[in-house]
Amino acid sequence: MAADVNNWDEPLKLKFLCLLLSDKAREVYNGLPGSVKANYAMLKEQMGKCLDPCDSADWNRAVFSARRRWHNESVRDFGMALRRAVVKAYPTADPNTQDLLAKDQFIAHVGNGDMRVFTECQTRVTRGSH
Repeated sequence: MAADVNNWDEPLKLKFLCLLLSDKAREVYNGLPGSVKANYAMLKEQMGKCLDPCDSADWNRAVFSARRRWHNESVRDFGMALRRAVVKAYPTADPNTQDLLAKDQFIAHVGNGDMRVFTECQTRVTRGSH
């Protein structure tokens, strides 16, 4: 943010970036080759790959599995959040599988036991009628 406010160019950003890093970010930076450290775009890309887990399939599956309904979150919003999360977590799964995974997570964390039993009975009736 300081770089944007002060209109720093890339060489100046590089100069201050290494001073502002700490912990894991500093370890990642120290492990990069000099050619990457000398190029702001490359440095930003490499640091992002190491420190931003959001593009990882494993990360997205963990986020989906851990997703719970927040306090004051509407049932509709929770369902929509699960739908978005399951698509990121299982992008190669067919839509029916994604729907089943999202429904299971939804039922497990929004309703009471009666809702789970009711939904399971509906699923058995639907499957049995084909």
